[in-house]
Amino acid sequence: MMAHRTLSALLLALAGLAAGAGADLALPRGVSMAKASLYQAGDTFTCLDGSATIQFQYVNDDYCDCEDGSDEPGTSACAVGSFYCANRGHAAAEVPSAWVNDGVCDCCDGSDEYASGACPNTCDEIGAAARARQQQIDEMRLRGYEVKLKLIEEGKEKLAEKQVRLAELNREKEVAEEMKNAREAAKNEAEAQERLLLDAWHEQRRQQEQEHEEANRQLAEETFTRLDVNSDGKLTTEELQREPKLDKDADGVVSKDEVDSITMNKDELEMEEFVVSTWPLLKPFFHPLHVPEEGGQPTGAPAAAPDQQQQEVAEGEELTEEELAAGEVDAGDLVTPGAGTVQELDRDEVRTAAAKQARAELQEAEQKLRDIEREVGGVESFTGLDLGPEKAFAALYQQCFTLENREYEYKLCVFDKATQKPRSGGVETSLGKWDSWERPEQTGYTQQLYNNGQQCWNGPKRSAHVTFACGEETRVLDVTEPAKCEYKFSLETPAVCERPSAEGEQLFHDEL
Repeated sequence: MMAHRTLSALLLALAGLAAGAGADLALPRGVSMAKASLYQAGDTFTCLDGSATIQFQYVNDDYCDCEDGSDEPGTSACAVGSFYCANRGHAAAEVPSAWVNDGVCDCCDGSDEYASGACPNTCDEIGAAARARQQQIDEMRLRGYEVKLKLIEEGKEKLAEKQVRLAELNREKEVAEEMKNAREAAKNEAEAQERLLLDAWHEQRRQQEQEHEEANRQLAEETFTRLDVNSDGKLTTEELQREPKLDKDADGVVSKDEVDSITMNKDELEMEEFVVSTWPLLKPFFHPLHVPEEGGQPTGAPAAAPDQQQQEVAEGEELTEEELAAGEVDAGDLVTPGAGTVQELDRDEVRTAAAKQARAELQEAEQKLRDIEREVGGVESFTGLDLGPEKAFAALYQQCFTLENREYEYKLCVFDKATQKPRSGGVETSLGKWDSWERPEQTGYTQQLYNNGQQCWNGPKRSAHVTFACGEETRVLDVTEPAKCEYKFSLETPAVCERPSAEGEQLFHDEL
């Protein structure tokens, strides 16, 4: 049995070596030049995984000795292991050694079916077609790379412009801060003067109200005394019925009902109750009792109509502090007997208007400072971004690209946001806002993440993963939703194109 295996191994080894007779080095069938040092002819062969050492003549003897199948690269004896297709004229390849001589052509040179010789060598035709396709790809990449160079220059110019603008904004910000501080000081000074005016105005108003209350009480007490015919300190219904001014219906008689409507059905009133409760209702029927000046209205003159009296009261209502502070008070509103000269009123009016103007000027300065700070933030967010190697993505900053399908319009604004909008109309849905590059050290700045989009119904917040491939122009190729509320944008752009090597992709070669 051992003698038979030895003979078989010798014949297979010779056949395997004969397969490489055209090469400078004779290697076992299915072994690449890259592994030549591991298969040097000698007395023994050690499995590549170190699991066993066998006689070299047992390599490719159609019996699996190594656990990793490394002793049978040119036969299907092992379930694992690989067979090397030289595929001269096309691209070399490796297929599982278990496929060797299975009747299926896996290598374009037919070397995997050496037992039957049934597979023709088509590597020249396949290689020519593949090289033509690769040439088209290389030409496209070269054109894309040339566009990328322009994008890099545009990005550098844009970045330089932003840096110049940032320096200008910082200078403008200093000036705006100084202006804001100066106007704030001016406003504080104007409001201090305004407070003096308001304090004086409130004091004057308080005195006027006090004088008015005292005069009103005096008038009420005088009226009470006049109507208290028997001077017993009480006003009765009968005494009030004697006053003809209370004849509301002008029938010549003051009825009890007419008196009750004023006294709230009370038969008699003492002085204090009359002053507090009854006088406000009774006053419109009387003119104030006073000693007339020469040519003035005598005591007991006909009463003014109640409507006219109420209008006079309305005209005497107190002006609000807000009206005064807002500069809405005319000089005439402050004119009262003994209030001061017209010159003083004009000066006070100017102080109030000055405070109003100072507040407006401060608001204007604050708004200008906010606008500058907002622009500074926008410029700094751009200059601080990782814009890829050589700032290749700078020219694409916040540029938007769209794709429409049957239902939606998808939009990606680079370094800003991703959105979705129904084509039939409706509101735009946020699919995510710019977050970061995804593993740039591994993906070579070809993947971005847009996060924290609109919340999904019974799901997470929407997000979008963006993948860039080389292309002559930037455009959205496809948008999918591989998981609920998780979107994938596929774009091509010159920004990721690399210059093809002079030797091409090195995919097609002839081995020694």
